[in-house]
Amino acid sequence: MAVVAQDETRTAVPDGLGWLLALRAVERLEGVTHVRVTSHVAGPRDAWDHPTRERVAAAVRHGASAVVDGAPVAERVAERRWLAWFPRPVGPRHAVNVGGPSVAVLAGLPGVRLVRSHLTTPSWQAEVLQAAANAATGALGGRILDRWVERGRAVDDAEVRWACVVEASADERRLVRAWSHGWAPVATSTVVARVLHATGTEHAPFDLASVDAREVLDLVSAETDLRWSITGPDDL
Repeated sequence: MAVVAQDETRTAVPDGLGWLLALRAVERLEGVTHVRVTSHVAGPRDAWDHPTRERVAAAVRHGASAVVDGAPVAERVAERRWLAWFPRPVGPRHAVNVGGPSVAVLAGLPGVRLVRSHLTTPSWQAEVLQAAANAATGALGGRILDRWVERGRAVDDAEVRWACVVEASADERRLVRAWSHGWAPVATSTVVARVLHATGTEHAPFDLASVDAREVLDLVSAETDLRWSITGPDDL
């Protein structure tokens, strides 16, 4: 397993939990080559919270981080889309690539050739994101984007539902799917960070092989409303 640097282990919920779910998936399926992490964040009236807006703004300005053919790349935000599978109570959602904190970590998994991180969004909003990627290069577009990010501070964390689903496949033929969901992503992030500290995982650099992802997920579940599960392997 590769060594991961400390600034790559950010535990932002939900996407940051993706690497823990992916580690669980890899335990079930040998020869994983493709990993896709999809996050869902929805406050009142489906509004994104401040951390999610910061993530989107970074992708608009700098591209969506990904790993393609084993190499890190920055793709155009919202350029790649798919219908994300989520169990109830979330259900199927339209999703677009925006990058995320799990990409750099999962790039360290041996044999992995493709890693992408997606965020659920209405289809019309995906078109807006693509347009914003061009407009944000100008001074006016950048100021509008900054104001949009700041409005996310008004979203009450306790009213934000989040979910994350990870699909790990071997040569796109065998699939393991892991998912988690809960409420209050910022508050949950605090608990995740504390659990990682208690288990010694946050001390970097560390080897991914030393991380007991199941233990971390179970400890967080015991203190929050986080729920998680894993299914597969299945034939695609």
